[in-house]
Amino acid sequence: MLRHLLASGVLAGALLATGEASAQPQKAVLIDKIAAVVGEVSILRSDVLAAARPFYAKVTKPEEIEQLHRDILARMVEDVLVAREARRLNLDVREIEIEQAKEWIAKQNKMTKDQLMAEVKKQGVSKEEYEAELHRQLIAEKWVAMKVRPRVKMAAPTSEKPEDQAPFLKALEDERKKAVAELRQTTYVEVRW
Repeated sequence: MLRHLLASGVLAGALLATGEASAQPQKAVLIDKIAAVVGEVSILRSDVLAAARPFYAKVTKPEEIEQLHRDILARMVEDVLVAREARRLNLDVREIEIEQAKEWIAKQNKMTKDQLMAEVKKQGVSKEEYEAELHRQLIAEKWVAMKVRPRVKMAAPTSEKPEDQAPFLKALEDERKKAVAELRQTTYVEVRW
């Protein structure tokens, strides 16, 4: 069909009329690029930069910024893998759970929910971005509780002391990494950053 249109001059005339077929080549402008592909999901460079925005005040050296971008992209790849698995397992987060998480975070930081949201806004993060991050974290927690926690062969500590919790948390994180690696083996992942 395209060859027929070109031969008939219809498409060529349209290109000339809009200036698209001018003799001078146009310089391409990179608007965005794909940083990674996870299954059918593309993670854009702009997504990584947006996720890094709240952390820029803490890093100044170019190599620190580059490492921050790599770390965030790795986390985003993991998030896609976990979210896919969570959908397969029918795990979801309700709005009330997000509101409860905000209340808990505010309480932990000895502030009201309104003060928390003001602090979030001050860091350049919108309410929608913050709630999406809470959603991501809650989905990940549910996945860990369902698929990772049963793999840890030790009881959760009853003490709140960090030194008592450390061995359990390390074992949980080790198993989480193994579970993510298993998910990665079953999904096409290409990092292009």
